[in-house]
Amino acid sequence: MKITIFWHRRDLRFDDNAGLAAALQRDEPVLPSLSMTAPFWRSYPGTTPASPSSSTR
Repeated sequence: MKITIFWHRRDLRFDDNAGLAAALQRDEPVLPSLSMTAPFWRSYPGTTPASPSSSTR
């Protein structure tokens, strides 16, 4: 069975995401994916990425 993996690169938009809409038009399951990196977290004010040193304090 084929599967389409859709990588959310910068955000989790669903309503106006042309790439996701195109993937959903295909006749195969879609697996959404997001890599939570430090630069990703820094782009959202008031949030910080968890790190081993900060999570043990």
